[in-house]
Amino acid sequence: MMNFLPSDAIANSILALYFEGKFAGTCIGVAPRMVVTAGHHAMLNRDDIGQFTVMRPSRGRPPVRLAAAEYAAKDRPADLLVLWLDAPVPFVPIRGYLPGEAAHVATVWLHRDPPHEVIVSPGIVSNSAAQLCEVRGTVSTVGCSGAAVVNMTGTVIVGMHLSSNTKQGVRVSEFAPARNLLATLSQLGISLRDVVAEQRGTKRDRE
Repeated sequence: MMNFLPSDAIANSILALYFEGKFAGTCIGVAPRMVVTAGHHAMLNRDDIGQFTVMRPSRGRPPVRLAAAEYAAKDRPADLLVLWLDAPVPFVPIRGYLPGEAAHVATVWLHRDPPHEVIVSPGIVSNSAAQLCEVRGTVSTVGCSGAAVVNMTGTVIVGMHLSSNTKQGVRVSEFAPARNLLATLSQLGISLRDVVAEQRGTKRDRE
């Protein structure tokens, strides 16, 4: 059954990324104090990482500030930005999924204007053989880079949205599949399993 609406856990992990008080895009909580988003949201040799904040959308009310960035890592070829935060955020584990061609998926992104309404845009994978998966039919706009791409039941994050355009009159978007996200994180020396265990342990120590 195609539902596409994200599960509560996934919906809670889809957060708004702000830079210098302005909406920059969507990000995904992947560990207690870590989010990932599109790499083009930051220029590490120029931007003050501490000016990035993570906000939680709040229906009908202004977004709630959850945390500020403390450290960052970026893989430019993969267009991936990783932010370590000074406070915990909702998160979901990322598994190494690679959607096949003709798979039904949906991009789940936040509207750029407060209160950042959650928008679900379904599509069909037309190419999964390249570094990025191509999806036809999804609709997205400025600020949705870094959004989660979920499976047809809304229970699994299968990738992260990076770009969109129009080909032959059809809206097309590209996303990094979850398998490649994990591979890129590994190249950066980041194991999400270890990070989650470490950050959960740090929380228990503080308690």
